[in-house]
Amino acid sequence: MNTLQRITQTGNTNLAIALLRIWIGAMMVYHGFVKLFPPSPDGMMFNPWKFITTLSTERGIPEFFGWCAILAEFLGGLCLVTGFLTRPAALFVIITMLVAVFNIHMHDPWGKKEFALAYLVSALAFVVSGGGMYSIDARLSKRSE
Repeated sequence: MNTLQRITQTGNTNLAIALLRIWIGAMMVYHGFVKLFPPSPDGMMFNPWKFITTLSTERGIPEFFGWCAILAEFLGGLCLVTGFLTRPAALFVIITMLVAVFNIHMHDPWGKKEFALAYLVSALAFVVSGGGMYSIDARLSKRSE
């Protein structure tokens, strides 16, 4: 059996879950990272206040929730990439994406909402499936048995 046949067998759902989990997690890390370290003209490396100030002044969202969004994206993304605490991390991503869809992008055209909805549905899939066989969660559950 060649490599392509092995990869495309229906029994490889764990591989598909891992690929999607790692990709979505990496994208979340990226979005959290650029909120923590946005490019700024003054050369200041750590400047999350731009994002947080925009949330509080333009959307009326308290600063605390801005930090929650950054942490959900950055740390939640790292958890998704590694498959560690996959379901709780995915829940935090879902909450963040719900706010993004129904508050931040509420009046934006479909193209602006589309990515947040895709992340939301992907995170929902991880709540259902967990991290899959190729995750730290799976390794930890095998040790506890």
